[in-house]
Amino acid sequence: MSDWRGYDVDELAAWCGATHWVGSSANAVPGSRTTERPGSGSGAAAEQPATRGPEPGIYQLATDSRSAGLGSDTLFIALKGKSRDGHRFLLDAYQQGVRCFLAEQSADLPGPAHWLLHPDPLGALQAIAAAHRARFRYPVMGITGSNGKTIIKEWLAHLLAPDFFVVRNPRSFNSQIGVPLSVWAMRPYHEIGVFEAGISLPGEMPRLQRILRPDIGLFTQLGAAHDEGFANRTQKLQEKLALFSEAKVLLYCADQLAVADAIQERYPDRERVTWSAEGRPADLQASCGDRQWVLQWRGREFRLIPPFDDPFSRENLLHALTAALHLGVMPIALPGRVAQLTLPELRLNVQRGVGGLVLVNDAYSADLGSLQLALAYAARQGGNLPRTAVLSDLEESGMDSDLLCRELARSLRDNGYSRLLAVGPAISRADAFTGLEVNAFEDTDALLQALPALELKDQLVLIKGARRFHLERVADALAEKVHGTRLEINLTALAHNFSVYRDRVPAGTKIMVMVKALGYGAGDAEVARVLEFARADYLGVAYADEGVALRQAGITLKILVLNAALESLSTLQRYDLEPEVYDLATLEHIREHYPGMAIHLKLDTGMHRLGLSEQDVHELVLAPQRLRGLRLAAILSHLSAAEDPAHDAFTRDQLARFERYSNQILQAWTQENPNQPAPLRHLLNSAGVLRFPEAAYDMVRLGIGLYGYDPAALFRNRLRPVSRLLAAVAQIRLVPAGESVGYGRAAMLDKPTRVATLTIGYADGLRRSLGKGIGAVAAHGKRMPLIGNVCMDMCMVDATAVPELQEGEAVEVFGGQIRLEEFAAWMQTIPYEVLTSVSSRVKRVYFVE
Repeated sequence: MSDWRGYDVDELAAWCGATHWVGSSANAVPGSRTTERPGSGSGAAAEQPATRGPEPGIYQLATDSRSAGLGSDTLFIALKGKSRDGHRFLLDAYQQGVRCFLAEQSADLPGPAHWLLHPDPLGALQAIAAAHRARFRYPVMGITGSNGKTIIKEWLAHLLAPDFFVVRNPRSFNSQIGVPLSVWAMRPYHEIGVFEAGISLPGEMPRLQRILRPDIGLFTQLGAAHDEGFANRTQKLQEKLALFSEAKVLLYCADQLAVADAIQERYPDRERVTWSAEGRPADLQASCGDRQWVLQWRGREFRLIPPFDDPFSRENLLHALTAALHLGVMPIALPGRVAQLTLPELRLNVQRGVGGLVLVNDAYSADLGSLQLALAYAARQGGNLPRTAVLSDLEESGMDSDLLCRELARSLRDNGYSRLLAVGPAISRADAFTGLEVNAFEDTDALLQALPALELKDQLVLIKGARRFHLERVADALAEKVHGTRLEINLTALAHNFSVYRDRVPAGTKIMVMVKALGYGAGDAEVARVLEFARADYLGVAYADEGVALRQAGITLKILVLNAALESLSTLQRYDLEPEVYDLATLEHIREHYPGMAIHLKLDTGMHRLGLSEQDVHELVLAPQRLRGLRLAAILSHLSAAEDPAHDAFTRDQLARFERYSNQILQAWTQENPNQPAPLRHLLNSAGVLRFPEAAYDMVRLGIGLYGYDPAALFRNRLRPVSRLLAAVAQIRLVPAGESVGYGRAAMLDKPTRVATLTIGYADGLRRSLGKGIGAVAAHGKRMPLIGNVCMDMCMVDATAVPELQEGEAVEVFGGQIRLEEFAAWMQTIPYEVLTSVSSRVKRVYFVE
């Protein structure tokens, strides 16, 4: 396999037990070994004797038809989930160039394709990955446990990199799907594999063990994560230990007595390599002082200064050190390598840049697997913008330099990049980047000096490189220069919350997501792109200009405009936006002047804000010709208090009114438009989806729930916060007792106080009712109360209890340690207002985990 370029399709079929068939019909008999004329369709008449040409070499695996870089060397696996069936996207994948499919059944396609037919595509994918892994004889380490798997894996890869070519999971790809896709990255030139494996239910780990078959096992720790999936912690521990059934060596912390006892009992004959920070017998003894650690590896002492001092990082680092030492890294090499460790950036940052740039910053890792993820994500963020990549030498790949550069060039071209800024002695001298405009630089300093002359404007710029090149400096140079307050938007959490609600609604029910008010402060275009990728059905905005901005950003989803003034109708028609109509006069105006415009008819069922009243509905039903020729897309209403059980009787009355009013209108509309499809009906908001699912009708509307706040308090532990507001420490000073702080001398100090001034004020959304002891910010796991009056651009906090706080650090205002609901209560308002009040001058930084 020294020059491996993929597998023959029949080879893959044999590995997973699939039937291999070639054709384009959904109805041909599997195993017939027939081909069809392109476009001939299904049926016996279309079948021809098999004349099979050369088999495609399968080099890539894909489970998502939206992945960038799909082509004839890709096997697309059609997986079924709770709410999505990959078989629905076979045509999409074919149109991306895929010609080989692993699926339960074939489908009608425009031309011939290779079909691997199997009743369990996920099991077949795992069997293919297991066979691929079996081809390699170098050591494989499997990491499992409740927490720390990804950080330990990343740190261990860094510690090993100078001595070994390491292959590992990209990011947190440790699931039933992520593990086989990660193992597929194993290549002959690697020297060791480091893979994490995670489970959430009993019975899952044996499937991952059969794929990984680790020679070495590392157990991180046993904690609360995924407790809900197991009867108790003992069961969870035993399920996780199944990963090590063939491992010859097991690594763990001797101080975790439950883990140590379980391993001793289950695997008494295995070699065990352990560490201890409490003086128990172990291979690595650790004395962890505040500034320096004294370590003994099997009696040999060495010292190092850790870059982190929190207990979680200490435990993770000791796991990584133990594994590195066992694999042969010399103790003398470790202090220097540890000093370069950072908390791994397990996320891609997206932010606005100067000159209309969209910056995708992934400047903390450099391997082909994570590059493919970054390219795919960046392609979704950039819309139709031209694309430039800033890449350094990929020092962790282990590939021959020429082969690596050819792979890079192929990936860049496949993903629509036209320009490369190459940084590093290897990549800058390569001549493999044909078809790309290339600017080469020996190092990052040379690139920074040349930036003004490169004229980067109105384009997407992906920045990715090895740590030693510090390409984050390039991102900083290109970023918009705004003040130190920022709102971080976790797009992974947003997609997670969408999935939580999608799993809650009945199958076939459409989902509209409200992105009004700049996506509840998160940024409408950025949020909309994630939702488009997640296959939401509709977006909702408040005003026409919000919908126009989304269209100009390249969003193609259907968009409802809630407050559509008469004078905006021509704009709505031009940009294919759908107005909410809530009075008979506007309905008549649209029928006369915009008969082809799709509309949503709003009914007032008790909220008494907007909508047709019961009398209006009665008039419309008596004169149904007023509906003739209208393009009625939907009928809707709005619930007033779906989140509050105290008002359930009122809510059920609203449900009954909507059923009655909408049925009357549907009957009248069908009478006048017998050949038109029936309009949708949508009523439920985020709280309604959870509390009244029986009223889902044809579509539901998600609002605040998507952003991680559950007003019904039913899904609070399942939703993830999306927005996190941070401010910078501008200055810290020790103010003597008896002095005052801030305008109006509102804070009189009765003791010496360490006062920190933060770069956030009421012009940023920090209401002036805070301060004077009301509210707090968080840093280093501690809270610091606001003191004095909040100023327009700044505020002050008492940082006496956080002596480690330094000038320039970021502190959290809300979104993590301080929950959004708690912060809203301090401001005497609701989470909706908090999110939408964050000023537009606050920089939005988007990331995916």
